[in-house]
Amino acid sequence: IEAGAERDDLLEHIHVAALSLEAAGIDIPEKMEGDDILAADYQPKEFIFAARDRCGEAADRIRSVRSDGYLYIKNFYPERPHLMPSNYKDSKLIIQRLRELHAEKKLNPLAENLLFSPTRPAEELYLYRKDPWQIKNLADDPDHAAALKTHRKRVQDWIEETGDRGPETPEVYLLEVEDQMKTLKGKSLETYRKNSVLYQKWVSEGK
Repeated sequence: IEAGAERDDLLEHIHVAALSLEAAGIDIPEKMEGDDILAADYQPKEFIFAARDRCGEAADRIRSVRSDGYLYIKNFYPERPHLMPSNYKDSKLIIQRLRELHAEKKLNPLAENLLFSPTRPAEELYLYRKDPWQIKNLADDPDHAAALKTHRKRVQDWIEETGDRGPETPEVYLLEVEDQMKTLKGKSLETYRKNSVLYQKWVSEGK
């Protein structure tokens, strides 16, 4: 690698593991999906993918794809708020302060909309390099309809190719959160339990 060399091609996090093994002189297992991005035969990715599901008691389902120009996000639970309650996130001072400012109505309209909107768009499309903070959603902009269609299909194809099974059932969710609550105590347990009840309520309401 030449000193000061820079690259701007798209990279998925799974490639970091493969790169680290190669750099350490360790063979990359065949079953590993990541690639050594410094290999002579490495082909840069035209699209890279990401996903979000349940984290602790906070159940979500998001799939996304990035190309050189766009970021597309598919929210499978658009009726849920952007900043959903989470015992893990809400223990962080920055989130606590944001919630305080929201309660005091001291956030500017942009921050209020981005963080505390009670619902989310089913689809989001951003010009990633021009709008890295994802402020202007272009999903309904006819000038970007072709890009929306392309990226939507890419996500759907990826879901099918990877055998994405979708969200866990309510029964599995309950088993998981009950098991995790055994490791908590005090306020953390109280918050976790309250949040899990809310998520189960949303499911029962079709949200």
